[in-house]
Amino acid sequence: MRLLLVDDSMLVRSMMKTLIGQWDGFEVIGEASNGAAGVELAAELRPDLILMDVNMPGMNGIEATKHIMESFPTPIIVFTSEDVSKIGFDALNAGALEVVPKPDITKMNDPVFTKGFRTVLNHVARFGALKIGKSPSSASPAGVAAGRIPLDLLVIGASTGGPSAVRKVLSDLPGNFPLPILLSQHIELGFDQGYADWLDEATDLKVSLAGESQKLMAGNVWVARATHHLVCSRGGAFLDDGPAIANQKPSIDKMFLSALEEYGRRLAAVLLTGMGQDGARGCKAIVDKGGTTLVQNQQSSMIFGMPKAAIEMGGASRVLSLEEIGPALRRMTGV
Repeated sequence: MRLLLVDDSMLVRSMMKTLIGQWDGFEVIGEASNGAAGVELAAELRPDLILMDVNMPGMNGIEATKHIMESFPTPIIVFTSEDVSKIGFDALNAGALEVVPKPDITKMNDPVFTKGFRTVLNHVARFGALKIGKSPSSASPAGVAAGRIPLDLLVIGASTGGPSAVRKVLSDLPGNFPLPILLSQHIELGFDQGYADWLDEATDLKVSLAGESQKLMAGNVWVARATHHLVCSRGGAFLDDGPAIANQKPSIDKMFLSALEEYGRRLAAVLLTGMGQDGARGCKAIVDKGGTTLVQNQQSSMIFGMPKAAIEMGGASRVLSLEEIGPALRRMTGV
């Protein structure tokens, strides 16, 4: 895989180049210290993947991403830091495929970080090669129920690749959507508020970062904090500071299962792109109790791990493309 690094920090570029150079099949073919130079090198070198910083002198990473995607689309991962997390999410609007925290120099030799980072690079490059320049394929809507299904709550879970996928689903729902929505997204510390604000801009629904407790109301979306589980109890939603479950906090399974205990068959769940198996067990339990689950298909998922696990467990009522999930929810609720 041929990579281009675009970052105004010579130290960061040097350490990233050293890290990536240790991996078989990866090669850094160019470096740029600002967005304008990055655009020029991307046009000249045509890399397989670009790692793009946001804050740079002259042309920033968002503008550079726009130029690249308009002229010669290339898979792009954007780096951002906690204080500019919303700007990082804005880069997804410009065409980047993923936004990740800017690597902490002290973590460059951490095996957990390097393994996860390498996996993300592989998946984004592979997914981008399929997606760039192509319209998303739409599977047949056969099997999507017509008419209204009595429901009281919608829960959504997502991980890697999830921000853009969640934004797409929520943007397809009207402001008068008749259900409250709870969302658990695996996200880095400090990114949750920016994520909620970014989602709120894209939909007529009201999106908020979850507080200690909230009364659930239709047309509202509550986003789990990066530091807490989001669970249902007594008609409301609450933050839970219990231990991580399968290394995840917030845990999608914990949210799904608590909602199922509260709402039973009147619960709908959506499980989107992500690594691992979080959410799969919850989907299976929801289906077994008569609830409804919509699981993202492989073609439209950046990483098919979580949806695949749910499907293999028998936890998918329907397997749909990302483009179909919002319309399916509208049909299910009669709006």
